[in-house]
Amino acid sequence: MRAGLLDVARSYGMPTIAFLVSTPAFVCVERQADRSPARAVPEDVVRRPPGQRSAD
Repeated sequence: MRAGLLDVARSYGMPTIAFLVSTPAFVCVERQADRSPARAVPEDVVRRPPGQRSAD
């Protein structure tokens, strides 16, 4: 997904920067508790290995 967003920004001539934040999966799952169901990412998606995560 990030690569696609960077491609769109570049296609419009916008400067692009990407940040990689290595947050443990358990922290991400805990943070889901405060989100509304509409904004929450399913736990199985959060726990997928990098490179296997995508919008289903």
